[in-house]
Parts: sequence; C-alpha cells; structure tokens
Amino acid sequence: PGFRQRPEQADPVLYYLPRLLSKTNNNNTDNDEEVLLDLPSLLNAAQDDVRLHRGRVQAGLKKDTRLIRTYTLEKDPNYQERQTRLEERLTMVQDMANDSPDILGKLQEDKASVKGKTQAEMAQMHLLHWQQALEVYVHCPPALLSETGGNTINDEVKKELDWSTLFEKLLDGIPEDQDISMILAQASDMCKGLVKQCKTFVKDASQNVSDMEASYRIRLQAHTEFARHSLQVVGQIEDQFKRSGRAALQIGQQLEHAELKRSQCEAASVLIRRWWALETLAEAEENSEDGMEINVMDEVCGNLPQDDCQMDALYTAPENSLEASRTLKQLRAVVRSKGNAAATGTASKAVLHDKAAQRRFDLTSSLIRRTSEALEQRLLGTFELVYQEGGGAYDFSAKPRPGSMDWRELRSLAQALLLFDSGRNLHSRYVDMVVQSRFPELFHHNSQASTPKNRADAEFNMDATRSKLSNLFHRVTDVCTAEFELIAYVFGSTSHAHGEAHGGRSNEASGSEEMALIVARALLQRVISDPHNGLQARINDLLSSIDRVGDFDAGAKKLDTFVVIHE
Repeated sequence: PGFRQRPEQADPVLYYLPRLLSKTNNNNTDNDEEVLLDLPSLLNAAQDDVRLHRGRVQAGLKKDTRLIRTYTLEKDPNYQERQTRLEERLTMVQDMANDSPDILGKLQEDKASVKGKTQAEMAQMHLLHWQQALEVYVHCPPALLSETGGNTINDEVKKELDWSTLFEKLLDGIPEDQDISMILAQASDMCKGLVKQCKTFVKDASQNVSDMEASYRIRLQAHTEFARHSLQVVGQIEDQFKRSGRAALQIGQQLEHAELKRSQCEAASVLIRRWWALETLAEAEENSEDGMEINVMDEVCGNLPQDDCQMDALYTAPENSLEASRTLKQLRAVVRSKGNAAATGTASKAVLHDKAAQRRFDLTSSLIRRTSEALEQRLLGTFELVYQEGGGAYDFSAKPRPGSMDWRELRSLAQALLLFDSGRNLHSRYVDMVVQSRFPELFHHNSQASTPKNRADAEFNMDATRSKLSNLFHRVTDVCTAEFELIAYVFGSTSHAHGEAHGGRSNEASGSEEMALIVARALLQRVISDPHNGLQARINDLLSSIDRVGDFDAGAKKLDTFVVIHE
C-alpha cells in the first residue's frame, strides 16, 4: 500500500463511509420503504475514516500496522506536542505584535542613555535588544503588522523592520574598542537558533495542514454523498408526484363533490324539518275547536308579544329576517315543484290519489303563502321607515355622521326582500318613496289650479310655470344623482350577494342586467314617463295650456318653453 512507502503523502482511503452507503442501499433493496440517509450519520462515518487515515499514516511512519486500528489523536503525544507548540507560537506572535513598538524603540536608544555600565554590559544589552528586534522581524513581518492583520504600529517602526537596517543597528550599538567577532558569533548563534525554531514551526504547520486537508477531503465526500442522495430522493418524489398527480386530482374532485352532496343533504334535512313544523302548525290551525286562524300578519309583523306567538321565532324575530326569507323561498319552490310535477304527469300515483296527503300539502302551502306575504310586508315597512328616518342625508364613508341614512340596514333589508319575487315589490315601493318624498312639487301638483282663466292670468302663469319647470329640471338632476349613489350601495351589493348565495348572478327579469341598473331605470321611467305627474306629462300640459289660450304669440311662447326644456 502507498502508506508504507510514503506515509505522509498517502491519499485517504475511505472505508466506513462506503460501508454505510452500501448498507443503506441494501436495506432499500430489501424493504419497500426507502431508508433516508441523514447528514449526522454520514459525518460520523467520515470522522471514523479520518481516524483511520491518521492511523494508516502513523502506522507507515512507525512501521507498526497495529496503529491502524488503535490510533487516536487523544493518545498521540506527538500530535499533542505539536498542537501545544502551535498554540505557544500563536501566543508569542501576539505578544510580539503588541510589544514591537517598545522593542524597536529600545533598539534606537542613545548610547548616552545607559550610563554607569561597562562596555561589555552595554554590548550584551544591545545584543539582547537586537535579538528581540530580529524575532519581531522574523515572526511579525511588516505585512502582518498592517491594519488588516489586526495589529497597528507607526510607519517609522515599520521602516526599521528591514534586514539591512537591523544589521546596521547591530554594529551601531557596539563600542568601537569592543571585539566585533564575538558579537557577530553571538548574533550568528541567535540566527541559527531562530532558523531552527522556524523550521520546527514550519514542519508543525505543514503536518497540521496535511492532516486538515485529508480531513476536509473526507468530510467533503460525506457532504457530496448526502447531496447526491438528497437529489436522488427529490427526483423520486417528483416522479411519484407526476405519477400520482392525476389520481390525487380525481380524489380531490370526488371529495369536493361528496362535500357538496353532504352540504346539500344537510340543507335538505333542515328544510324538511321546517316544512314539518309548518305542516304541524297548519294542521293544528285546521283542527282547532274554535276554528280560529293563526294571525300570521300580526305575529310576523311583531304586533303580538313573542310569548303569545304560535309561529317559530325564525319568522317572528327581526334578526332572523334574511334566514327566514331564504327558507320561505325554498319552501315556495317546493310548492311550485309539486304543482309542476302534477301538471306534467311526473308525480307518483300515491301522491296524486292520497287525499290526506293532498289536504296536508294544501294547508301547508296556504300557511307558507301567508307567512311569505306577512314577512315581505314587515320588511317593506322596515325599509320605508329606515329610508324616511334618513331624511335624504347620505353619507357612505366608513364612519357616517350622526343623523344620516343607515344605508347598511337598507342593504341587508334589500338582500332579504330580493328573495320575494326577485324584489319587484321592493323596486315599486322604493320608487314610490323617492317620488313622493323628493318630488312633492311634481307628484303633488294640482293640474286644475294651473289652468288659466283669461289672457292676463295665462301670461302671468306662463312665466311662473316656465320658471318652476326650469327649477324642476335642476331638482330632478340633483335628486337622481344622490339616489343613484344610494342605489349603487344598496341594490348593487345586494345583487352581488344574492348571486354568490346561489352559485351565480341573480336571475332577474332583465336577464343579465345588474339589479342597480334595473332600479335606476325604473326610477327614471317613473319620474319622466308617469302618465299623470311625470315630466313628459307636465310638459304636455304646459304646451296644451298655451294652445288653449290661443294668443297671437303662442308660437313664441312654445319656442321659449322648448328653449327652457333644452337647457
């Protein structure tokens, strides 16, 4: 093997790491479930290979193959001594770097500053200072004393760290009558000792770097194997995902369909229980001894105390208005579906010939119809009351000012009223409220009082009427602008919410048009095209009054009237 001939240059041979990989692959082959490699296990195997490599190197150096199995760093005295020497050198270099300004400063001291000493003592002291400066030059060169290295000395001291300068300083500090050969011999011994010390440090560093390089290569191989294995596992997961993606999609669709069916069954169960509750109430009403009908209108509208009500709180409590409206719409759909089935012949014979079932169904249908009418009337009354309390003051900000119309309450009421015949009664009631409260001069006008009796009255009334007509057009513009904004907030959001609740947009008479556009169009048609009080009728009355007077300037008055209308 190579470690016997060149132990220090032998490449690391892996044993434990391939063994772990082979064992993992065999387990994956035998078992259905794949065993994953974890990084700590790979690093532990790599650490065993590092110890094995160091043991092979020591076995080659000491010619003892038993060290391959028994060698450990903790029991290697050479390794411990080498680490101790490297730590001592690091401490020595740090101390020299800190003391280098003082050492070089002592070397530059004047000869006169050391009085009372013999020449031999002065020479030995100077030689000691020179030895310290030489060690600073060798162990802490100027490149290591820069600011990037962490040590700082001034530029003048850096200039002194030069071999020629140091050699001149050696001779400058020696008295002229002193034997130079002795000084040079001592300086030569100092250099030889320093070279030997540096040789030891270099050898220790080389062995340490070689050891660290082998350890790094082995651990790098462990990380490489982990990355390769992870990439392989990710590829398998990706392939499995591609294979199972279609099945997962089908399963998800099936679960979604099952959840939809479950929610439909729950809704149907709730609807059946509510039908039974109304059916029981209708039979109790029919079989009562006094023959008194349930006062549905008073109970639903809140005219009776809650304790005296026979109907469920779902229909009598105002906070349940939206849920009650949805329930009644579903119940009305059940009634219509039964009638359609009987008309088309799709109903079963048992249903058609069971007189008792038919009687119960008719009684329940009648109670559902009465409850729906009562609830719609209550909601319409509340809607009108909230609209009148607002007084025409609209504020659609996040924090409306006090006294403004509660448009959020109007929106919730409209959302419930939309479930009754697509909100047709709500549209009519809203348009009536607007024209009666916002256009009193138009819809409360007495047409008989405006008919002129003579030519003077006709000329006077004609001018006043034209002025009123001009003001009325501006009034219509201002009111419609404000009402259109209210319609957008109340009916626009109501249409959107109704569409979401039924899986799509609302099914209105206008087809695909939005609810807000329907209400706005109805308001404009009422204001303009009302046959008795609309703008068109007022204009026709005005033109007819001009013709009835028959004045010679009737054409000019008509032209003035047309100009006012155009403006």
